[in-house]
Amino acid sequence: MQMNRKGPKPIPAIERFWPKVKKTDGCWIWTAGTDEGYGAISTTHEPDCGKKERAHVFAYKRLVGDIPEGMYVCHKCDNRLCVRPSHLFLGTHLDNQRDKLSKGRQPKGSQHGMAKLTDEQVTEIRKLYATGEYLQRELAEKFGIYQQTVSSIVRGTTWDKYNN
Repeated sequence: MQMNRKGPKPIPAIERFWPKVKKTDGCWIWTAGTDEGYGAISTTHEPDCGKKERAHVFAYKRLVGDIPEGMYVCHKCDNRLCVRPSHLFLGTHLDNQRDKLSKGRQPKGSQHGMAKLTDEQVTEIRKLYATGEYLQRELAEKFGIYQQTVSSIVRGTTWDKYNN
């Protein structure tokens, strides 16, 4: 490290980047720190950069080009740690969501992180409602959810894994 009056000169992020990438025949895997499952690199001392940047975004900017406002860097390979430019593409948030859905990567039912019900509870709600003995608001109260959620469940617009 070079010394100056303010202390050691920081190593540019691009020089710190490559030793943390394991190139394979397929993906180029980020092997250092992560943020929500994505590779992350500190860009504190880089011009026009924040303190931390996702490694695939960092790679795209430096190896492919600028990212237009409103666009995301998405993975063709669905590997959050991949930084290989040929595995990355630009898309809108909607493009990224559609890609996720088309590849079956969207958690459903009780697997979704925001789910308040189990699969068994959803089955029970449908069975109880089908008897005609319960109103949706009664089932909502019984299961601690909103009436609109019960409505979506019995109409089949949510928990669609039950809609075969």
